[in-house]
Amino acid sequence: MWTHPGAAKTSPRCDPGVGEPCLQVVDYMNWAVYRAFVKREMRYYRFVEDKVSLLIDLYDIDRYPHNWYHRDNPFDIEKTSPL
Repeated sequence: MWTHPGAAKTSPRCDPGVGEPCLQVVDYMNWAVYRAFVKREMRYYRFVEDKVSLLIDLYDIDRYPHNWYHRDNPFDIEKTSPL
């Protein structure tokens, strides 16, 4: 266990995503995957799919290890189990 108490003080702050382009990219990627799973709509994911190197469907344990999607096993909503 920890034997030394932390000396660093933290102060959380909330910044709008407008000033952080990397946050906007991550937010869009997550939203596109969410949209594919929940609405079964692939068009937003298709726009960024060449940027995704690994996508794991944690809830589809029956298909393991085929629930790991990558270049050799591309993600498509038709391969997943319904939510």
